[in-house]
Amino acid sequence: MSRSNRGYIAAGFGVAAVIVAGVLAVALDPNEPELTGNVGYEKQWESYRPGGSDCEPAEIQRLAGRERTDRTISCQEQAEQRRLERNDLIQQRRSADAADAMAVMAYQQTRIAAWGIALGFITMAAAIGAAFYARQAAVATEENVRIAQDASRSAGDALTIAQRNADAAALLASGQEDTAKRRLRAYLGVLDVIFCYMEKTPDEFVPGVRVVVRNFGSTPSHLIRVNISATWLPVGGAPFDLLEHKMEFDVECFPNNPVVMPFGFSGEPPEGRGRLTVIGRIDYQDIFEDEHFMPVFFGMDNATEFSEISVNQKLVILHGQH
Repeated sequence: MSRSNRGYIAAGFGVAAVIVAGVLAVALDPNEPELTGNVGYEKQWESYRPGGSDCEPAEIQRLAGRERTDRTISCQEQAEQRRLERNDLIQQRRSADAADAMAVMAYQQTRIAAWGIALGFITMAAAIGAAFYARQAAVATEENVRIAQDASRSAGDALTIAQRNADAAALLASGQEDTAKRRLRAYLGVLDVIFCYMEKTPDEFVPGVRVVVRNFGSTPSHLIRVNISATWLPVGGAPFDLLEHKMEFDVECFPNNPVVMPFGFSGEPPEGRGRLTVIGRIDYQDIFEDEHFMPVFFGMDNATEFSEISVNQKLVILHGQH
């Protein structure tokens, strides 16, 4: 076969290879994914309050005694439920964003693979052409080296994309784990603070309070630590400290099973009208060994003589509790 015929054959083969490579690139090029984004998102009014107007501070202040306490606890439970639902939506949105990111990365990776196949076909044609042109072996070798370097960079890009996919999957798994913890963890709340008299000796009783704690969650809590103080606030006088107490209770608080913690006062205040307040905080751990706490902020609405406080009288939640 003459040199001119080999040239025509090589040229024809090169043109055919380019055409086939172009067809392959077009045929294998994937469609870009259509992401939903914020379609269907409905904005929540900033004035929205869980529980409706019944949970307005002014409405709660109009109530008295046990009804106020029950209303406050109910509003707190609705607010907590609303917070959990919002957090769940946030986690779901994060999962959706991660899925969108993975879809985009998969699309880009597929495009790279499609064009890689097309370039590989052209490379094969170039190698065949190099066999026909032995005199240009050095040029063909240099071209192959360049193509190999491009392939190496493409492999590095593929590794980067794979690492991003792994990071997105880890982020998705982390979000699901956090959601499961919030659904399963313990949520302690102070149910009542009750004035009482406790037996110090068979012939002596001292005043004090019983703090009743309830677990509103799904699993037990443990390592309960109490740090509270009781103060008598006389009308027109200086505060009188009745109790400054820190204690760790080695007890588990199971869901819907109240735990009663008694605290005796160190003495009685001077005569005169005043109000009793009990404030502080209670720390605890959930089953995942995460730390949580709840405030204690109870007292009396009206001033009275200390000796006139009824046994088993329940204190009310003071305004301003967080």
